[in-house]
Amino acid sequence: MRYKTTIHIISDAKDRNEAVEMAEEYLSGHLAFGIDMKCSTKPAYRSTVKVVGAVAVSALVLLAVLILPQSRHATGMIPAAAGASAIQPPLKTSSADRLSADFKKEWQVRQTAEALNAIRQ
Repeated sequence: MRYKTTIHIISDAKDRNEAVEMAEEYLSGHLAFGIDMKCSTKPAYRSTVKVVGAVAVSALVLLAVLILPQSRHATGMIPAAAGASAIQPPLKTSSADRLSADFKKEWQVRQTAEALNAIRQ
């Protein structure tokens, strides 16, 4: 496993160059006083976890985009309004009803009369 170590060196120096020289001496082991050092170590996989999390979220969004249109299509077949799938009674033009034969004849006579009137005009 990889770790990230951060070292903070605090020194009493006159300027930046002197502070850098004191830090070099301290880290090489030639200076043992006048410097405070704070060290912290953390696992280095934090950025990897963020990348993996971002990829997982992206994959979930992609799956949702691909799956939602299919589920909407399937639910679109089901009528949304109550009574939209009610059974319609048989029409008067159906041959199953005895009265419908009379209606059908009357309808045909009427259509024929209208057609003849349209031709005469």
